Amino acid sequence: RRPSATFVGRDQELQSLVEVLRSGRSIIITGGGGIGKTELLVHALHKAGTGRPVFWIDVEQHRTAADILLELRTAVGAEGIACPEATLADRLDALQACVVFDGVERATLEDLDGFEDTLVDLYRATAVAQFVLTSQVMLHGFSADVRMRVSRLDDASSRTLLTAARPDFDRTDLAPLLTFCEGHTLTLRLAAALIDHFGGASNALGVIKAQGVTAIRLPGRQQHNRANSLDLCLAASYEAVSADARRLLWIIA
Repeated sequence: RRPSATFVGRDQELQSLVEVLRSGRSIIITGGGGIGKTELLVHALHKAGTGRPVFWIDVEQHRTAADILLELRTAVGAEGIACPEATLADRLDALQACVVFDGVERATLEDLDGFEDTLVDLYRATAVAQFVLTSQVMLHGFSADVRMRVSRLDDASSRTLLTAARPDFDRTDLAPLLTFCEGHTLTLRLAAALIDHFGGASNALGVIKAQGVTAIRLPGRQQHNRANSLDLCLAASYEAVSADARRLLWIIA
């Protein structure tokens, strides 16, 4: 995965994560949806330079824990042939692998407990391999060496991210939109696109509010759902695109 060009406000978290990766410890990175967990991890992996091969598993693409295990066995196998399950732990150790399970909270797994049990068993069977998870939900059964909580961006970083695409915009009317976005990384990126499309922060916020839902009722919340800024920005973005673009998005979805 390639790191995004615009990455702000995470210096301390980035350095902490880099140190964890370089030490070989395993970690769970938690935080609200779209807060920037995956992007932080991608930047840390590139900066750490550990030399470990990274095996990236998008958890949401699988229905069962067995499917996840099969993808990992295939990834570490030879010529696309999955290695035997009994030798997986030894193979991961031999490679000194870094195994990433991204987006546990988005999983459509039939049995999340089964996935956690599989992960715990694999973790206990290895001695050198490193495991990294990103998740909104806490996996209490997985005793990672480190747990990191990714929080919202501060005001200065939020402003930078919101204006990164169009630094020439008038910034005097940004305050209400900044308050609306709550330092939520993905919402800020979407809001920046709306500013660009509608020609200003006030116009963008007006379109968002016109979706029929009041702006954030719980400022500073860490869990984002369909009633708050992320989904409102998504709705406004969808309304702004052409009919052909909407059809394309529907096909892709």
